[in-house]
Amino acid sequence: MSRFSTNSPCILSLQGVSLSETQSPFFTRDTPCPGCKQVSVQRHIRLRAVNPVNKESDQHVLDYKWTSPRIQQIHPPFYFLLLCRHCFYTDTIEDFETPDNSDYSRWVIKCNKDARNASDPVIQLLSSGIQYDDINFDSAMRIHLLATYLQLLSPPDVIDSYKLGRLFLRIAWLYRERSQKRDSAGSKSPQNENPTKTSEISDLGELVLTGFGEAEELAYAFSSKWGALDKAIQQDVESRFDEKTVPFKEDIDVTGTSIDSLLEQVKVAKTAYLIYVATEENSVAVRASSTGYSMEDTSFIDKLRLMWPLAPSTEKEAMRTAVKYFEQALSTDPRFESMESDFRVSSLSVDLLMRCGEIDSAFGFVRGIHSSCMETRQLYMNKLKEPDMKPDRKKKIQVLIKRNNATLDCALDLGTELMDKLVERELPRIEAIIKKHPKSSSKALEEALVAAGIPNGIINHIKNPKNKNDLAQVLLRK
Repeated sequence: MSRFSTNSPCILSLQGVSLSETQSPFFTRDTPCPGCKQVSVQRHIRLRAVNPVNKESDQHVLDYKWTSPRIQQIHPPFYFLLLCRHCFYTDTIEDFETPDNSDYSRWVIKCNKDARNASDPVIQLLSSGIQYDDINFDSAMRIHLLATYLQLLSPPDVIDSYKLGRLFLRIAWLYRERSQKRDSAGSKSPQNENPTKTSEISDLGELVLTGFGEAEELAYAFSSKWGALDKAIQQDVESRFDEKTVPFKEDIDVTGTSIDSLLEQVKVAKTAYLIYVATEENSVAVRASSTGYSMEDTSFIDKLRLMWPLAPSTEKEAMRTAVKYFEQALSTDPRFESMESDFRVSSLSVDLLMRCGEIDSAFGFVRGIHSSCMETRQLYMNKLKEPDMKPDRKKKIQVLIKRNNATLDCALDLGTELMDKLVERELPRIEAIIKKHPKSSSKALEEALVAAGIPNGIINHIKNPKNKNDLAQVLLRK
């Protein structure tokens, strides 16, 4: 079993297998490129050569088991995508080999051709550093970034949001694996050994970039919070006043548009700063053409962002962007019309938001799942009331109701888990308030908690005996 597999000869010798006895993990197939139509040899991992063993909650594979010690060990995620070495068109295996099966691919192919004809600097930058014969982290990250960038060249209304979510998630996994590998080796992130400015100026530059990063996180959190509030307003008006549309929706939309544009404005300002600094250092031309540096170079992403401002630079940034595109897919992609497929992607998005520390946004996602399940169940129940229904159709609807109920149960469990996280986050404040009111009744104590900004949902969760919270007795005292 290997955690981060390698094709290093020393590992093979440790297994007692000589290099001459090793078997390739790949089979090859001549495949025409969807972009330039040239045929090239593409490698595929052999079926049943390797199997995933342990996975994290976001489906990231931790360990792989090889079916034979004679098979040369590689890291399977590095080979998730196919790359044309003639025009550098990059896509998932299924869409690279059968592009006609996807309406999205037609747009990607066209936009990639236009970008190639225009000598797109991002494509040149990422593709020139790829070592295809021996893919390592550096090349794998370049390939994944390249595939993602090509997808984003399509017009916004014809992009494959689900595929983009998957690609950004895989980029997040690559960042995570690099961090885990460094942690296990006890090494730190590589530092720039040849600074071009004094340490004082470098510190100021780092301070500016850190500030931009924090501003981006705040803008993202603000946008997510408003999105959850927008949904809550809609549901509240519909349930309490029997309104199908919010009468003041235009005012809400104007505010939402302004908030959504805030993140882009921060990124535009950061890009303007980076371009100005690079221009003053007379290095824009060098950066745009140079491909000699590695992804391990701490300045790589900054160099890339001069041309592609939205390139993810951290695991969290990639995960947040993945959630953004998953959410778009859930709202527009017909592949997620069923509650089972919707819940699968929604629960993954919740997991990613929790990993980013965005518990409030994750809880808003769960509330959306719960609401959709309730609406779907009511729809099925109404169908059962239709007169003269055939037995086969009735049985099919009953099966759908059972599936929907199972999804609803999973959503409730997920909501409970998130509420536990929210309680854990607010626990220091709750305990401090309780200490200030040692002899207050439960009613007075609840009023003090609400006045301090503790949501009623958290208070009710603590009081619920099913959750077995130690503070329940305090909040239930008379």
